[in-house]
Amino acid sequence: MPTPKAVDACVLIADILADAIVGMSSADIFRTRALPLSQAIAAFNPGASRVKAARQIQTSGDVAQALEAALRAVARSTNARPIRTAESDRA
Repeated sequence: MPTPKAVDACVLIADILADAIVGMSSADIFRTRALPLSQAIAAFNPGASRVKAARQIQTSGDVAQALEAALRAVARSTNARPIRTAESDRA
């Protein structure tokens, strides 16, 4: 049975991916979100993760810490490309 923290991590990443797929800007994609998340996952909402230095982010295998590290890496990337979808290919 998945833990609430794991489920909330999936909810957060799904919300972020949905925004990326529809073509939102990086600022909109990595904004702090108002979702009903467990405290452990809400603490790593993207808006907060972007301001931490790499050495401040811990990765011990915990789902919340792994999510924070991944979101920080992607949010700070300077070479992101738009996501292609079937609909965008038809345009």
